[in-house]
Amino acid sequence: MSKLKYSRGNIHHADYSRCLVTDTLPGDVPIIFSNDGFYKNQKKRDLFNADTKQILDHILDPATKSYAVPYRYRITKNEISTRRLSLLHPRSQLEACDFYETYEDIICYYNSKSKFSIRAPQKVGSSFFYKCSLGEKNKYKGGSVDTLDFEKRIRNPSSYFSYSGVDRLYKFFESPKYLRLEKKFSNMWFADVSKCFASIYTHTLLWAVKDMPLSKESNGYKSFGADFDKLMQRQNYNETNGICIGPELSRVFAETIFQNIDHKVYLKAKAEGLKFKVDFECFRYVDDIIIFSNDEIVSSKIYSLFEEVMGEFNLHLNSSKLEKYVRPFQTKKSHVIQKLGSALSKLEERLTDQIKTETDTLVVPRQIYRSNAVKMDFIKTVKSICYDAEVGYEMVANFLISCLSNLLERLIESYEKVPNENCRPPEWYLTSVNLLLDLIFFLYTVQPSVNTSLKLSRAVVLSIKFVKKMDPKRLPFLAELLTGWTHELVKSFETSNPKLTRSKIPIEILNVLLAISEADIVDSFNDDFVEKIILRSKKPDYFSIVCFLFFAKTNVKFSKLRKDLERHLLEHFEKNADVLKYARDAHMFLDLVSCPYIDIKVRGKIVLHTNKALKLKTLSLTKCRAIAAELELESWFTNWKEVDLLNMIRRKELSAVY
Repeated sequence: MSKLKYSRGNIHHADYSRCLVTDTLPGDVPIIFSNDGFYKNQKKRDLFNADTKQILDHILDPATKSYAVPYRYRITKNEISTRRLSLLHPRSQLEACDFYETYEDIICYYNSKSKFSIRAPQKVGSSFFYKCSLGEKNKYKGGSVDTLDFEKRIRNPSSYFSYSGVDRLYKFFESPKYLRLEKKFSNMWFADVSKCFASIYTHTLLWAVKDMPLSKESNGYKSFGADFDKLMQRQNYNETNGICIGPELSRVFAETIFQNIDHKVYLKAKAEGLKFKVDFECFRYVDDIIIFSNDEIVSSKIYSLFEEVMGEFNLHLNSSKLEKYVRPFQTKKSHVIQKLGSALSKLEERLTDQIKTETDTLVVPRQIYRSNAVKMDFIKTVKSICYDAEVGYEMVANFLISCLSNLLERLIESYEKVPNENCRPPEWYLTSVNLLLDLIFFLYTVQPSVNTSLKLSRAVVLSIKFVKKMDPKRLPFLAELLTGWTHELVKSFETSNPKLTRSKIPIEILNVLLAISEADIVDSFNDDFVEKIILRSKKPDYFSIVCFLFFAKTNVKFSKLRKDLERHLLEHFEKNADVLKYARDAHMFLDLVSCPYIDIKVRGKIVLHTNKALKLKTLSLTKCRAIAAELELESWFTNWKEVDLLNMIRRKELSAVY
């Protein structure tokens, strides 16, 4: 085994702007969207031309820090409801960086008091990395939350703080600690907070930190609590009821409050003679609470204490979602997943053989004579398992798509590594790839979500790249299949619940369309389809606009749609836009002025209208075009110049933290 060595990382402790790429952006955004460009441009803002810098300074650093209105959008939560997320104004995100710079240590202090929390910021992320085989975990910026034991070994710290415990709740249920708890206790209760983030009253943070001052003489908690309270209000239209859902910053705010709730519950339980780690153990992951005991009366008492203390903070447990288990602790989902694991193993045996080399175990395709029969057999097996367990596709689709896409990736990665004597014909690879994609699209069509859209998109892009490299002449056939599957997906998505789709941004669909654009087949979709599915209206939303421009690029087939959109944008920035107040307008300005697929004359006029609205010195149209040209040099939020969609998708997968 090679010796491991420490080496300096590329994110430094004093670089507080890195908060932009870790803590201020929702994870559920289109795959082409990130804060990477914003981070880079913020670091070099002083290098911009004086006219350009003046506009940027007014948008990002106004003289008085007034409130901003976040860009609200909805994604699918389940079959009947949506979740509203918030994209913060760029200025609000920079204010968060300033707040972290001032209070990073105090944040960690106030998040170290709970005996129950299994996900809390404990220290500021290190600027060092450790070279080892695990180094690729955070190869891409935007990686998942770093935990303390892993943070010492990863290549690129991806969250501003290092977190205690686990970065995903399912890891707790797969840990040795969970098995120890099952040996020790016979009862497990699972509860969660009803509409947690929407119910949080921002002033309650002051109540929480007041009970845990740094010292009796210290007033540090007063400025920290007040400033955190004001920060959350300013970024959310000065609202005190509810906080923005999506950014890691909001989870840090909620965790600070819950730390105090945990502490109070612990003290009340102790006062009533209940010994922690003897009579009960309790664990909390964000707003999920797990109670272990050997007596239902004890579990009920701890549950009641949480209800009582949360009531003091205007929060409530969701009694309708309380789940109670007795040993052995096995939920419906875990039972179904076990059975599906066996079905997946059988499918893999039908599709592939394993080839062992000195360094790896490779998978190669078997010859499949009736791929449709294999597909139908697997789907019937999945249906039967779900029927017997009385669960729907929503419980299993994510797991199945993940496993199938991983198998597809292993198959593709093995192609160039297989020894000559074990090679298989290209046709066998294509048949297996098409079959796996077909199954993934089927499962995604019946249960789409933003999270699984990343897995599907990764499978699509990998397959396109594979076919392009293996035999480009076969790409049209794959493109035809992808087009058909996408049309079926869109039709199902729209007919299943029309009211739902009209009230939300279909990121689940947009991500798939962005992925198949890798195949250069965008012109196989007609104008009506693109307008209806991507733009969706005569006044399209921000994400739909940038996705359309990335999807269509300079394709002449969509010239009319592009011209209509440019007219709409010019009218909006001339009459309605307010880049200081609305996050949507600030993001649109920076993204669209830097977009190479919009006519430079149009972008110049957008700069002209914005400059006038900001009441800055008058600029000629020529200077405004020069500003647009300068802003085009580096993308801001939508990565117009990224040629590797796979890179962006993988980074998005790593960034999912909740």
